[in-house]
Amino acid sequence: AVQERDQLSQERDRLVQERDQAVQERDQLAQERDQNQRDREQIEKALNLALRERTDEVSTLTRMVMELREREEAAQELSRALRERIDEVSTLTRMVMDLRKAAAGAEARLTETSGARDAAVEEARIWRERYEAVLGSTSWRVSAPVRMVSRVMRRSGE
Repeated sequence: AVQERDQLSQERDRLVQERDQAVQERDQLAQERDQNQRDREQIEKALNLALRERTDEVSTLTRMVMELREREEAAQELSRALRERIDEVSTLTRMVMDLRKAAAGAEARLTETSGARDAAVEEARIWRERYEAVLGSTSWRVSAPVRMVSRVMRRSGE
């Protein structure tokens, strides 16, 4: 019986040791589970933080893209308006060039007309001098035709 009691005592000690070992393993697994839970929570927090940061970055980038599109549209509108102004300036430049050509032609005609007028004035002056010379002449031969024309004019007027 003592032997059986010793065996049972040994068996009990072995079972207690196994139980203690199982409890230690259970406690260790519980600690590992708790550590894993904490690690998972930290990882989730980090992932959530990173996700929020990336979401903010995506929002910022989306806003920037929209602003760039708006600026591009504004630049295209300005470019279109500039092309219109350039076309207007080109048209005005052509008109100015045409007006300059017309002015040059008018100036040339004026110069020709002035020259012809000056020649006509000179010729009229010469004829007037001749007429006055004839009227002022004391020669019967020179003044006879003038007197005859004057008489004819007086008779026709009566």
